[in-house]
Amino acid sequence: MDTQPTVNPQPADVSSRPEQTPANLQRRRRDDHRSIWHAHRRLQFARAVLVGLGAGTVAVLFQHALHFVETGRTSLLQWLHGYPLWGWTILPLLAAAGAGFASWLTARVAPTA
Repeated sequence: MDTQPTVNPQPADVSSRPEQTPANLQRRRRDDHRSIWHAHRRLQFARAVLVGLGAGTVAVLFQHALHFVETGRTSLLQWLHGYPLWGWTILPLLAAAGAGFASWLTARVAPTA
């Protein structure tokens, strides 16, 4: 007698899979959502570190630039004290030239400002 073996349509380990209840589906959706946010937070942390490093670098460079300009202004003022007849006119002329340049640059780059 030739009999065909019966085929079970379900996998052998049915007990290891959770049932598809609404609570299980909701839990799985929540876990998936948490893993997505966790990856997003890691990316945001990396971006925040880069932005912080960039902002710190710009701040330090700005402080050095301020120190350099202040030292140059003081040196120029001391040098101009050696020429009392015309030395007093140089700093106001430099300030006027700087203001004129700033005005021209503003009109050229941002005319609506």
